[in-house]
Amino acid sequence: MNLRIFAITVLVCGCIAALPSPAQQGGGTSLPVEKLGPNDLIQIQVFGFPEFSRVARISENGTIQLPLVKQPIPVAGKLPPEIENVIADTLRSAELVVNPAVTVSILEYGSHPVTVAGAVKNPTLFQAVGHVTLIDAITRAGGLAQEAGPEILVNRRPTAGNEGKPIITQHINAHALFSEDGGESNILLTGGEEIRVPQVGKVYVLGDVKGTGAFPVTDNSDTTVLKVLSLAGGVGAYFSAEAYIIRRDEISGTKHRIPIDLKGILKQKVPDYPLLADDIFFVAEDNKRRTTNLILDRLSTYGAAIATGLIIYTAGK
Repeated sequence: MNLRIFAITVLVCGCIAALPSPAQQGGGTSLPVEKLGPNDLIQIQVFGFPEFSRVARISENGTIQLPLVKQPIPVAGKLPPEIENVIADTLRSAELVVNPAVTVSILEYGSHPVTVAGAVKNPTLFQAVGHVTLIDAITRAGGLAQEAGPEILVNRRPTAGNEGKPIITQHINAHALFSEDGGESNILLTGGEEIRVPQVGKVYVLGDVKGTGAFPVTDNSDTTVLKVLSLAGGVGAYFSAEAYIIRRDEISGTKHRIPIDLKGILKQKVPDYPLLADDIFFVAEDNKRRTTNLILDRLSTYGAAIATGLIIYTAGK
């Protein structure tokens, strides 16, 4: 072998050894390969040209910038091998590198954020990389909190090119999601979703009841006057026939008073009345009956005291 052939052989072998292995193609880290977008961090290697090799974060408009390249290079929505081809074509077209060998590795994802907030144990923000479902997201947030309502809201932001369109909101039934046959509810997350778990609605019971308070509404169709009275310990000793519900109109925001035939409901002469979340149920007190009973109690006490005094007086004679 002459000296010239030997030198070429050594040079070729060195180039092959320096090229990335197949395992490094399309992401030299252990991160799953996804289409890249704004805020993702990538590593660019151009063999033999260290001035173009660098770590770059994709900008908000989906581009990266390389030295001596006048225009930003669009890379959003592409896989690493596709970005390698775009960079190579750009360097070649700009006559900066004759035959560039480019590799792109994913260092960090930032374009697939999923936010989980509301009635969960640990609100969180993470990147939806790989196969991520709604149950996965709730699990990352530590699961549903005790005050979680029956519904989970998933807001999806518009995809690239549809920025002007409204946010799409999906309503997921929590019971269906965590049941064995809740496969359709366990939707796939791709990034950009905002998951919110509202607290369970409550009905507020006030007035002449044994225990005023706020009571959870797990199912609007199953929450009635009799059931919340049971939770409140029943009516008080001086409740009147007057009772009403204060309900807020969701559209106008105005409040309406709805009269209730409480005595008729208690005697089962009229149907039980359904209550909705945020209703205020008020049981009025019969002041006249309370005053009458108070007077009778005082007279009874006074009469007993007089009788006792007479007995003592008579016994002392």
